[in-house]
Amino acid sequence: MTVKLIPPAETAILLVGDRLDNVMAVLGLFHAAGFPVDVISGAAVLRLSRRIRRFTYSRGPSDTLQILRRTLGDAYGSIVLCDDTLLRDVRDSAWDDDEKLQVLPVNGLKNAGHLFSKIALSRRLQDAGIRTPAYRVAHDPAGIVNALRDFDCPVFVKPDASAGGFGLRLVETPARADEADFSTFRCPALVQEKVEGRLVAVEVYYRNARIVFFARSEILACIHGPYGPSSLRRYYPSAGVDARLVEELTALGRALDANGFANVTLIETVSGEHYYIEADMRPNGWVGVTRILGDDPVDRVRDYFRSGRTQDYQVFADAARSPGITVPHFNRASLYQMLLNRHDVWAFVPWNESVTLLAILTISAAGRQIGHTAGRLIRRVLGERAYWRVRQVYRHILQGLMLRVALLIR
Repeated sequence: MTVKLIPPAETAILLVGDRLDNVMAVLGLFHAAGFPVDVISGAAVLRLSRRIRRFTYSRGPSDTLQILRRTLGDAYGSIVLCDDTLLRDVRDSAWDDDEKLQVLPVNGLKNAGHLFSKIALSRRLQDAGIRTPAYRVAHDPAGIVNALRDFDCPVFVKPDASAGGFGLRLVETPARADEADFSTFRCPALVQEKVEGRLVAVEVYYRNARIVFFARSEILACIHGPYGPSSLRRYYPSAGVDARLVEELTALGRALDANGFANVTLIETVSGEHYYIEADMRPNGWVGVTRILGDDPVDRVRDYFRSGRTQDYQVFADAARSPGITVPHFNRASLYQMLLNRHDVWAFVPWNESVTLLAILTISAAGRQIGHTAGRLIRRVLGERAYWRVRQVYRHILQGLMLRVALLIR
């Protein structure tokens, strides 16, 4: 595939999605690299951002697809989908293949099944010879129970399409599978061995299956339970990572035919082996954090689009001994952590978005606490499907409230 060279400030980047964390992180990256950035989103608060050239409001998933399709004739250097469900919606749409490839973060549709599918991803990793935990596929609740009998160690049961740890269940004793109730579990499901070790996250930006930049961190804390979105990480210099990781990420890019962001999660065992468990093909809310280590991805992105050149990563012994730096996610910190400035959280607030951020911080922190408590009650009383319906409505109400508060502040 021919590399399209794009001079910054001449060709714009289009971001699409409702996930504020993801959109704002990648917005900061491309804006700092000198690109005009347009956004299509249902998160109305983003219209107040100083870094967005043109904001188009979407009233829902179908509206987003219609707006996005109308923009395909525009001269965008790159289109970035920031939500998992959006990847699936475009992949499964009736669009022409050429239209899909303008938008999806892959070079071809042959292996695009792994987009927002844990089962397809596990199969793809296994076929490519990339180490991944042992797994079974279950198509109904009875199949989950049968699959559990194949394991003699703790396992995770995961809905095929889910994010942020939602719906995940840990079964400590598979031998007692008959005692577990999966009658309401969302199927198909991935039944996957739990591998013990450190939980490692890697943000990678691929172009034509080659690495433009990556950032490695260890996940230290999460919100919404031990397997929810990460709220505290320890980042390490890219020059200090195990050289095998660079080789594995390169192989992963080829296996996934990647042409965009990848949000990778792996387990690093005591013996140093890596087991890959996630590779979500969209940005996350941590993109660009490594600038604090002097390894600014902005430089690599700008250089790639100017010259088409990807950069080799060299591993140095001194960097390998670096203790890393602990980084909190400002929008996932609790009110207590914000008030006490735990882990120096205020240093990581992008203050160049002051009006927008004040609205987000004011409403999101309180809304997150209320939503988490209410969500657990709804799940217990009404079940998983009702929870997801209520959650979607709650998010729209919360986003509207954010916008109104931001307008009052302004």
